Amino acid sequence: MSKSLWCPNCWRRFPLYFKFCPECDAELTDQRPGPPPTPDMQLVRVFSAPDEELAEVAKSLLEGEAIEYLERGSRLQDLFGCGRLFHSYNYIVGPVEFWVCADEADHARACLEGLRPSGPEDAPLSDDPS
Repeated sequence: MSKSLWCPNCWRRFPLYFKFCPECDAELTDQRPGPPPTPDMQLVRVFSAPDEELAEVAKSLLEGEAIEYLERGSRLQDLFGCGRLFHSYNYIVGPVEFWVCADEADHARACLEGLRPSGPEDAPLSDDPS
C-alpha cells in the first residue's frame, strides 16, 4: 500500500514528495480529511436501475443532494456473456443497485421517488446486500 499525503482544504491526494498543495498552498498531512471511517456502517438498498440511463439519472440526483452512495453492478454489466445485448441489463449480474447509509435512506428514497421503472422488473427492494 503506497503512502500519500492529503490536502486538508481540497481533499486531494498527493505523492510523498509534495509538502504543500499546488492548488491552495496548504500544508499536506498524512491523515485523509473528513470524518473518521466507520467500517461497521449499515448500508440499505434504495434503488435498483434496470437500464443504464436510469442509473445515470439516479447518480445525478444523489450527487446533487450530496448523498454518498455505493453503486453495485454497473461496471460488470458488459463483462459476462452478451452484456446488455438483448436486455436493458445483464441477467448474470442483475440490475445496477444503489446503496446508502441507513441514516440517509429516507432522504435518498425521497430524492429518487419518481424514478421507479414500471413493469415486471420493478421488484420490491430487500435490504440484504448478498
